[in-house]
Amino acid sequence: MSRERAKNNFIAFFKVLSKIGRTALSNYIFQSIILGILFYGYGFGMFNGFSRFELLAIVVAIWTIQITCTYLWLKYHKQGPLELLWRKLTYNSFNKN
Repeated sequence: MSRERAKNNFIAFFKVLSKIGRTALSNYIFQSIILGILFYGYGFGMFNGFSRFELLAIVVAIWTIQITCTYLWLKYHKQGPLELLWRKLTYNSFNKN
């Protein structure tokens, strides 16, 4: 692989990652809900049920899902769903176009 192509791939990768910042609140809440259900007693209660290597696989899986969903969401919207709700509640603009 040429040096220029590697540089272009690096830049493209970080452009995708930079979009996650526009959905930070949504991703944070999504991750908290998923991991709460997985690890705490109101869900599956799997706390201390995984090795560190298995936890790493769970992290990679959740990140992959979040990055993919964020990328697809931002194709059609300017910001995440909770960010949009936050903005509407903050500026009280539900009735404005």
